Amino acid sequence: AGALETAYLYQKGLQEAKEREEAIRSIHEVSQKFVPHEFIKFLGKDKLTEVSLGDLVEKEVTVLFADIRDFTTISEFLTPEDNFLFINSFNKRMGPIVRENGGFIMQYLGDGFMALFPDGSQTAIRASVEMQASLRLYNKERGTKNSFAVKLGIGMQNGNLIMGITGDIERLDAAIISDTVNTASRIEGLSKHYGSSILLTDICKKNLTNPEEFDFRYLGPVQVKGKQKPIDIYECINGDNAALLKHKLQTLNTFEKGMKLYFNREFAMAAVTFQQIVKKENTDSAAKLFLNRSAHMITQEIDEDWRGIASISYK
Repeated sequence: AGALETAYLYQKGLQEAKEREEAIRSIHEVSQKFVPHEFIKFLGKDKLTEVSLGDLVEKEVTVLFADIRDFTTISEFLTPEDNFLFINSFNKRMGPIVRENGGFIMQYLGDGFMALFPDGSQTAIRASVEMQASLRLYNKERGTKNSFAVKLGIGMQNGNLIMGITGDIERLDAAIISDTVNTASRIEGLSKHYGSSILLTDICKKNLTNPEEFDFRYLGPVQVKGKQKPIDIYECINGDNAALLKHKLQTLNTFEKGMKLYFNREFAMAAVTFQQIVKKENTDSAAKLFLNRSAHMITQEIDEDWRGIASISYK
């Protein structure tokens, strides 16, 4: 009887140990969904349980912000539950695209998200183009249900940032601190101003390993809120729908000519040039914007130090 009892207790101990191990593994797997595993790896750790308050590392990455346009207006017509289901449906489509291109989502922001791409802007733009394509398919599905079309603005910046664990002894959080993040957020905000699906800085463009993979239009320097120096920005047109992309490719040289005329202060000729583009395609938002800017500048007195820097006061 003693031997049987000992064997029983031994088996029971093994079973309990196995259950504890499975519970720990399950908690570890769940925790990785709240804190990206890539983030933990950057800190030189294998598990979330290994990180400590104050752990940090500096990395060069491309920071991407994606934002659903006019979400406040959209949400007014949805119940809280429908809002939640809509956001979940959107995120389930976009998250995998980020990961498949070597990035990871650092933070969901309600009506969008922030993603990091350790391999640089080449992969970030590739993901952006694929996200816009996926969104068009999603909108086709929504169209069959008479649901509103969803638009997505994407902006990015490349640079160094600090990744680390902040908080206090009772509450830890994975955080990133960098001016790169702030700039990427501002660039995403500009995507609506310029009517562009994908915007990037000149630093991102210089970071590309194969720039010939994509097509760009230079949109000039901007002075964004909180920044001392202007930033040159570019529009990646490959995220546009087929018809608009075809138009922009066909008028690429004309657009470049218009921009040169604009920055050379030949505003009347610039307006005529941008008008030619807008006549062909009225939905070319950037061309319309510079047409209006050129027409406005014709009547203005220009300072000697004018460089065409657009001042954007909002975020």
